[in-house]
Amino acid sequence: MALWNWFRTCSPVSVPALQSQKREYLGSNAPTSALPVLFLTVLQVYLGHIQTEAPYFQPLPAAPEPFTSALGVFPGDPTFKDCTTATCKMGWGLRLIDSSDIYFHSVGLYSWFNNFQQYCVKREACQQKILEIKGSADRIAMYNLFTKASIEMVSGGAGNTIYRNDSNQKSVFPSLHIFGW
Repeated sequence: MALWNWFRTCSPVSVPALQSQKREYLGSNAPTSALPVLFLTVLQVYLGHIQTEAPYFQPLPAAPEPFTSALGVFPGDPTFKDCTTATCKMGWGLRLIDSSDIYFHSVGLYSWFNNFQQYCVKREACQQKILEIKGSADRIAMYNLFTKASIEMVSGGAGNTIYRNDSNQKSVFPSLHIFGW
């Protein structure tokens, strides 16, 4: 699968989404800034490295604006119903929805700005959530996860949230080295 070409040719307002029911091996994939990635009902994927950044203009407007009328049109669209703050109503860097047997060697998810300003970087709080794992029952594994300026490193249902904290601050980037879901 030519995923690099797939990322490169996506329009700036589309979300690259992989829906695959067969085994995929993807070496190194880095979409340009401001392209979140969605894995929806995906089975058996190995990724060497992926990286993405949150859109610099967020949270103005707060998600799902200006696309509220289109909510639910595309499978896997986030609703942001559980969000009460502006830093929560922002685009995800990576979402794994109803998927299994996905293995990442390295994932970099970065949020450098809040409304084109960087005051949030020193506090490591540009956005609330950056990676969501939802309805994915089995075998989601990440060997290296690096995040920047996101309060939650991993957001999952049923209290399965991993917060950025002192125990995962090994370097400039909060990181987890072996992670299974």
